[in-house]
Amino acid sequence: ETCCLTDMIEAAILLARHRSPIYWNDVERYARNYLLAHQYSDMAWIDSLTCSESNSNWQKEAFGRPDAVKSESFRDSLLGGFAGWGAIGSISDNTAYGNANQHCCNAAGARALADVWSNILDDDSRTLQINLHLHRTSEAAAVIAEESESLKLLVHLRKDRALRVRITDFVKASEISVQSSGKDIAASSDGTFLSLGNFKQGELIEISYPLPVRVTEESFAGSKWQYVWQGATVESVSPV
Repeated sequence: ETCCLTDMIEAAILLARHRSPIYWNDVERYARNYLLAHQYSDMAWIDSLTCSESNSNWQKEAFGRPDAVKSESFRDSLLGGFAGWGAIGSISDNTAYGNANQHCCNAAGARALADVWSNILDDDSRTLQINLHLHRTSEAAAVIAEESESLKLLVHLRKDRALRVRITDFVKASEISVQSSGKDIAASSDGTFLSLGNFKQGELIEISYPLPVRVTEESFAGSKWQYVWQGATVESVSPV
């Protein structure tokens, strides 16, 4: 449920800020693999849903209400909303619960987007710190994340800043390449962040590292599931 996901994201942000920055890894995985994946960006999939008996009873009760909205355009009003009870490997498992949408989840999903967006960067006017490897534009910099077999963060500085970037939990600091104006930049690691030094307004810093493919097996919801990851992103999930 998106409400619960938002609670998890906010808990991980608080832990990252007040306990250990390793929890930024959890925030990014939640954002990439559920929050963004379970936002409604196209409502055409609703046309392929079936109406089971349990679904029919639910619909009869809901649509029998005098204040029920009955319109073909109603589904499009959900565009930008979020899955209520999303399935493990899809936005819906075509059940009465999976096909439901609750406005509490729509509001919570929007709040979670704001939570993630506002925590991508930290800036104290001296040092710009990249916590999450996602797109973000601020007064100090524009950060673009490009992904293929590797991830490249392009940091376009708008202000003079020292720069720090989080080391993801699936690569070593030695695997991260940093360049500016075609020249390699020496960086120092504290185990969680790389310190890249001081840069001037207008400089472009390129930070890149490999996105290894790995397979994990997870047990939940009474079943075992195989996940194929590339970097921090789930590429596929299937029952074992």
